[in-house]
Amino acid sequence: PAGLGTLTNVVSQASGGATTVPFTNNGTSLSGTVNLPAGSSVVVTYQVSVAVTASGTVSNLVTVNAPASITDPAPGNNSSTAAVNVSAATDLGVTKTASTPTPEAGGTLTYTLVMTNAGPSTATSATFADTLPTGLGTLTAVTTTASTSATVTFSNTDTSLTGTLTIPSGGAVTVSFVASVARDVTGTIANLATVSPAAGAVDPSTANNTSTATVTVAYADVASTVNLPASAPAGSVVSGTVTFTNLSSTAGGTATTATAVAGTVTLSNGDVRTFAVGNLAPGASSVQNFTTTVPVATTTTVLSATSTVTTTTADLVSTNNTSTATLAVLFADVTTAVARGDLSRKITVDVKGEILELKNTVNTMVDQLSSFAA
Repeated sequence: PAGLGTLTNVVSQASGGATTVPFTNNGTSLSGTVNLPAGSSVVVTYQVSVAVTASGTVSNLVTVNAPASITDPAPGNNSSTAAVNVSAATDLGVTKTASTPTPEAGGTLTYTLVMTNAGPSTATSATFADTLPTGLGTLTAVTTTASTSATVTFSNTDTSLTGTLTIPSGGAVTVSFVASVARDVTGTIANLATVSPAAGAVDPSTANNTSTATVTVAYADVASTVNLPASAPAGSVVSGTVTFTNLSSTAGGTATTATAVAGTVTLSNGDVRTFAVGNLAPGASSVQNFTTTVPVATTTTVLSATSTVTTTTADLVSTNNTSTATLAVLFADVTTAVARGDLSRKITVDVKGEILELKNTVNTMVDQLSSFAA
């Protein structure tokens, strides 16, 4: 009948004295002659291929007829029908890829699903699904393409994508979408996609019905280090440095460039210095110079500087974003000692102008106090 193809491998077995004459097989039908004494039998078996387009119930009829010279007293059992239910066989497969193996924390990446059907039947009402794992955020921008005679429909939420497919043998459907990456995620993220045949259809090879794309999240690690001289005279101008570094590495993630790096140095004398560093590749540093004036107030003994650094790239290590340095104000050191009764100290640093006059005044005061004390 329709739905069945080539007939092959005909085998007969006779018993009880039955004999057979070679059968005629034209590929789609089988006929022959048998001699059947009373109580004997002949069993004939053969194989038949099932058409790729076959579906539903296929019924196959066989008949046996007595010679014209012999009367069959019970012709009602001279035919028999075997009915089989043919299921569609579709070898579905899916391959999932990510647009980058190292997406940045806080960024996005594109996933692509290519779903195929190796046949032999057309896959009708097959389904696919993709649910975003922890670490991925909103799912957007879904696009599809289909080969000739293939179709796809889908629906999506912020975290999942599902759809229905029709794919002829040898056809394919491609689905792509954009997923956001959480800003605080580290390590690897594995995202699984699946494709399944419709209910009642058979997939002879299910090993390729799932595919996982694994990515390793990249993030920056910017640090700042500020430096001042150990000490300087009150009123003098000193130079300091601040170093901004991208320590991003493969430890716990993937190294990535820190973008739009900016830094600030805030000094206890009220000065603020800002720096537009730009981009820093992994392991790169930028050293910035600045100057400031040491306070002259006699109550100030220390000048402090605090540096900070920021980047528009996700920075998951914030503990090294700031640093502090201090400078001892030498003038204040002497006056503090005198105030405490220590008359063994004098200002010895080289200064000029008004600070020189103040130096001389303090040293003269120390000498006079020392003579009084004596």
